[in-house]
Amino acid sequence: MKRNEDELERFLDRALAEYSEAPREGLEQRILANLATSPAKTRWPSAWLLVPACAVLISGAVLWLKPEKEVPAPTVVNTVVPTAPNVVPPKTLVVTVAKQPKPHRPKPRVTQDSTAAPRLPTFPSQPDESQARMLLQFVQGSPQTAQQVVKEEEDFQKLVAQNFQDSNHTNGLETR
Repeated sequence: MKRNEDELERFLDRALAEYSEAPREGLEQRILANLATSPAKTRWPSAWLLVPACAVLISGAVLWLKPEKEVPAPTVVNTVVPTAPNVVPPKTLVVTVAKQPKPHRPKPRVTQDSTAAPRLPTFPSQPDESQARMLLQFVQGSPQTAQQVVKEEEDFQKLVAQNFQDSNHTNGLETR
């Protein structure tokens, strides 16, 4: 298998070496001379535009000149319908019933159960114990960093409150 691949490689190398010889002298002049003597081909790109235009014209002519379908007139058949002698149709009695509006019922008021547990003011209403444990581990592990985080949070909250009051004051909304 390896021997066949080596022979193939050598054969390809020889063939490529023969193929890659330099072109004969004057190749450029021969190409230019052939171009000068050959008649110039005129391309008419609008021929391709005529094909869809013709298709549109033909379909329009077919639709325009298409004979309209004539609807045949209905055929009238004279038939004699036998009637019963001296039959009086029954009188019909028309009774109209007016809808009466339903009386308005007030919705029952929902009262809160005072024995229910109070809800926390923020979501989630159930405290997450895993987060509380992680916070406790953080505070116990690095109390200085925890104090710094608390101080930065307090400063941030003060800044937010001050910006909120400033924006309300500039908009004409004053908090009392």
